[in-house]
Amino acid sequence: MDESELEGNIDGVKIKIILNFSNRFSSIDVDDVTYKTNYNNDFGHLVVLDEKTHEMKFYQTFGYTAWNEDIKELFMGEKFKEKIEGKNTMDVIGTHIFEYHQKSDIILDLVEGKRTYSGKLARINGVSVLCGVKPIIRDNKKAGSLLIVENISKMKNIKNQRDYAFKELESAKAELDDKKTYNKLFPRIVGSSDNAMKTKKLAYRASKSNSTVLILGESGTGKTILAKSIHEASERKCNPLIQVNCNSIPESLLESELFGYEKGAFTGASAKGKKGYFEMADKGTIFLDEIGDISKNMQVKLLHVIQSKSFYKVGGNDEINVDVRIIVATNRNLEKEVEKRNFREDLFYRINVFPIKIPSLEERIEDIDELVDFLLPNICERVGTELKRVSEEAMVKLMRYPWPGNIRELENVLERAVNLCEESNILSNHIEITEKKLKVRANKDFVRPIRDISKNLLPYLVSVIMLRLALAIPLAIGSEVFLTYIGLGHPVDIPSLGNL
Repeated sequence: MDESELEGNIDGVKIKIILNFSNRFSSIDVDDVTYKTNYNNDFGHLVVLDEKTHEMKFYQTFGYTAWNEDIKELFMGEKFKEKIEGKNTMDVIGTHIFEYHQKSDIILDLVEGKRTYSGKLARINGVSVLCGVKPIIRDNKKAGSLLIVENISKMKNIKNQRDYAFKELESAKAELDDKKTYNKLFPRIVGSSDNAMKTKKLAYRASKSNSTVLILGESGTGKTILAKSIHEASERKCNPLIQVNCNSIPESLLESELFGYEKGAFTGASAKGKKGYFEMADKGTIFLDEIGDISKNMQVKLLHVIQSKSFYKVGGNDEINVDVRIIVATNRNLEKEVEKRNFREDLFYRINVFPIKIPSLEERIEDIDELVDFLLPNICERVGTELKRVSEEAMVKLMRYPWPGNIRELENVLERAVNLCEESNILSNHIEITEKKLKVRANKDFVRPIRDISKNLLPYLVSVIMLRLALAIPLAIGSEVFLTYIGLGHPVDIPSLGNL
C-alpha cells in the first residue's frame, strides 16, 4: 500500500496514525493536533501524553540516539538515563527541565523562549550538538518552545562512512589501474591467480630499478620470459638484451664469451679479437641464466664485474667499464649451495638484491585455463592446423596433473594433443597423461572463484557498491533528513537517492 492508517479513541483521546510509504512520512494526530516526521529508511516517532491531563508532554521523532536510549525499552518501563553526572535516572514526566539538564545557554533559551536561531554549536550533558530554538505557535499565540538537537557525532559517523567509501573507491581504482599496467607491460606472464599477480607486481617494481635481479624457479616456469619482460618494461628497452645460458657454454670458453678477448690471446683466437657479452650489453641488460652452474673460479670474476661494472678482456691490459643491468636466474637452491660451499656466499649476497620467486604451475593450478587459451593458438599455428579448443573433461584432466615440468611440459602436452586430435575439440583421450599420476583435487581447484575469474571486474564492483553506500547514507536529525551527495561527473537524480 502507498499509505496505511490507524484511527481510534483511547481513554477519551482521539488518536490517528498515518504511515505514508510513497511520500515517506509518518504522522500522529492527538485530538486533531498533528505531529509529523519525514524519513528516508526508518524512523522513531513518539508522542508522550500526561496520563492525567492528556496534554502532550514530549514529542520525539528520532529517539535519544546521543545517549543510546531505546523507545521500546522506555515503553517497557525502563527509566530515562541520567543527563547530569552523579544523578540517578528519573522519570522526567512532571519534572522541571533544570532537574535533569544543566543550565546551559541553550536550555535557558528554550525555557525563556526569547530567542530564535538554528545551527548553534553547543554541548548538552557532555554531548557535542548543533542546536536550534524556535517558538511553537498555536492560535496565533506562543504555546511553548521547540529545541532541535542535531547530534554531531552522528554527522561525524556519516562523514567517516563517506570518507571510508571514498578510500575504498580510490583503493579499488588503484588496484584496477595496477592490474591494467601489469597486464599491459607483461602480456607473456599469463595468469590472474594471486601468485601470478604477485610475480607481475614484483616484475613491475624490478623494471623501475637498476638493481641486480635474481629470478628463482623450477625448470619450465618461464624464467627467461620474465627476464625479457623486465627488460622490455624498463628504460633500457631500446638497448640490447644479451641472453647467456651459462650451462651451455664450456667452462674453458665461458670467460672469453662473457668478457671477450684480445687478438692472439690464445690458440685459435680470432686475429681481430672479440667483444664479450658484457661489452655487447652496454647501456642495456645482460641475462645470465643457470648462474648456479658456473665454477668457483668464474664466480670470483663475475663478483668483480657485478661490484665494479668493469672487467678485463682475456689477454688484455685495459680495464673496460660498462653500464649494464644484470639479471640472473637459476633453478637451484642457492642458499643450500652456499651451505655446501658450491656457491660463493659473497656472490650470493651480490645477486640476491631483488629476488623474484616464480611459482610452479602446481602452485597456481587455477591459471591452467588462461595458459591453455594463451598457448593453444600459437601451437595450432605452428603445427599448421585450424584453431582447436579444449573440452571441459580434458581441462579437468589438465588441472588434476601436478606438472613437474611446469609450463614447458604443458606446452608439449598440448602440442601432442593438437596432433592427435582430428576434430576441432580436444578430448580427454587426446591428453596423454598417465592416469596414475593424476591427483585428487577438491572442487575448489576446478571451479575458480568469481573473484579470480573477474579480477579486472572486481574493483569496479567494489567501486559501485561503496559509491552507492556513500550516496545512500541518510543523516536523519530532528525533523529533517539530509543526504550526503557525491559528485559523479554526470547528472544525478537527487530525489531518487533514497531508493538506492
